[in-house]
Amino acid sequence: MGFKGSLTGNFSAIEAFSLRVAKAGSAASMRGLSRAIGNEALFQVQVGFTEQRDPYGLPWAKKVIPDGNPILTGARRKLRAGWYLKYVGPDAVILGNRERYALFQSGTGVFGPSGQPIKPKRGKVLAFKSGGRRFAFRSVRGAPPRLMVPRKGELPFTWNRAITAAAREYMRARLQGR
Repeated sequence: MGFKGSLTGNFSAIEAFSLRVAKAGSAASMRGLSRAIGNEALFQVQVGFTEQRDPYGLPWAKKVIPDGNPILTGARRKLRAGWYLKYVGPDAVILGNRERYALFQSGTGVFGPSGQPIKPKRGKVLAFKSGGRRFAFRSVRGAPPRLMVPRKGELPFTWNRAITAAAREYMRARLQGR
């Protein structure tokens, strides 16, 4: 038993589509996909700042010194604006922040990063100003965590959904020739 038949149609359209499919897997296209994913991740960071929530949906910890100022004033505003795409490649995207202290926003715990109470290096007290008032302490508690990006190896549901939608939209546009 055999089958004989013939196909007719617009083969140039099929060839053009197969060429777009082949280009969709190129290094340049994968870099574009990484950029789309990275831009969505940056947007999710901004959503976290606006809602004052971590990527997992939990509210940020209250300020240690309740001076009446919201978390997003002063230096935090620079921290919010400091997020950028540090690396965009065909294999990955890495977010970075221009502010050095962004590293500590994951929290230092009740004690400092060394596991000891935070004490002055010089002098007898830690002194600083906040909300127009001066404060002096022999030791202080560490910063409570205020996660702005997910922990390594974990992608929260909302971020996963948003990044997947951005990736789908990018690939749909590439396959449609846009």
